[in-house]
Amino acid sequence: MFANGVVVKPSSMFAYKPTHLMVDGILRLPLPTVYEVDWFLTWATRKVNMKPIAPLFVNETALMISGIQLIADSHISVAISKASAAFFCDVFSCREFSISTILDFILTSFDFKQYRHKVILRMVPPT
Repeated sequence: MFANGVVVKPSSMFAYKPTHLMVDGILRLPLPTVYEVDWFLTWATRKVNMKPIAPLFVNETALMISGIQLIADSHISVAISKASAAFFCDVFSCREFSISTILDFILTSFDFKQYRHKVILRMVPPT
């Protein structure tokens, strides 16, 4: 499906299939600011058509810039290491969303030297 991604498909015996997109990479310098991470999380929520259920949280320490947006169906998070320029993004939802749309948005919002991504379709047994 994606050039360097892995898609793990669940069995059809399960009731619904929450989707989990994980993107790991190394960013080019200069690293994004707290404001750019805030902007990304605000727009990423709109890109997947999800409703925020809590205030957006973005934090900067001497080691990291991180942020999370809780959405009605789960979360979108970002963590960036200042020392290594390592980037981690997690988009998880029990509701369907366009993997290609949000992946393209991530890749155009940040300047990657390299990245890899994985998509897991989680399995939830019927009740």
